[in-house]
Amino acid sequence: MRAMKSISRSDVALVLIDAAEGITEQDERIVGLAHEAGKGIIIVLNKWDMVEDKEKAYKRFMAEIQQRLKFADYATILTISAVTRQRSPRCSMRSTGSRKSMKNGSQRPG
Repeated sequence: MRAMKSISRSDVALVLIDAAEGITEQDERIVGLAHEAGKGIIIVLNKWDMVEDKEKAYKRFMAEIQQRLKFADYATILTISAVTRQRSPRCSMRSTGSRKSMKNGSQRPG
């Protein structure tokens, strides 16, 4: 699986989830692989521009993430839109910070 090879070469896994589709089984597997490998994890909810009631949707996603991805409760969660470029620069800033935290040992997967 390509994801396994990419995770093994990374310090931080950015897992892109389609906000219009929700969390899939494949998303769960990829987050699980990153967690088992001891990598930092950033969950990126893309297509946030397509979400109608953003506050309600965010609460729903957080509940779903806490339920389905509870083993990765240390993951950073971002909402972005690649089309409108809403918050997309934050991904690179967060990944740099997560990588430094992991190298310093201050952020360890549970």
